[in-house]
Amino acid sequence: MRAIIILAIVAILGFFGYEYVANERNPMDVLTGRDPVAEAAAAAEAAAAEAAAAEAAAAEAAAAEAAAAEAAAAEAAAATEAAATEAATTEAATTEAAATEEVAMAPADLLTAENFDADKIVALIDGSDLSDVQKSAFSAAIRAAAQNPALVNMALEQVRSAMGL
Repeated sequence: MRAIIILAIVAILGFFGYEYVANERNPMDVLTGRDPVAEAAAAAEAAAAEAAAAEAAAAEAAAAEAAAAEAAAAEAAAATEAAATEAATTEAATTEAAATEEVAMAPADLLTAENFDADKIVALIDGSDLSDVQKSAFSAAIRAAAQNPALVNMALEQVRSAMGL
């Protein structure tokens, strides 16, 4: 009987030794049915799923950020357009005010060397019924005269004759 018990113990130790060396399982894992390889695979699968979820969340956040940036760009474009419209309106009002101011001074009085103001004269030319070619030529002549006082009388004489003054 003693030999049978020793043989049974050797068989059990042999089995657990084989499991420990060949399958890298300790005897306690064998007895409880726990499989560390399967657990490691399940842990790796869970980590991969978690990484995929994190990547999806990052992609979603990037898409939301891109949408927010696009909305901000659209808002900025609208604000720029509004500012440009306001600037154009302000410029038109300024030009209108300048034209009104010029009307207050007679064109013949404005087209003298004593009252020479290049901006007012250019505005007068732009508001006249001259052709576009004449307007641009006379405006260029007045601007050149503003830079060179020797040209003032000649430029004013040309504008007066063209406007019939």
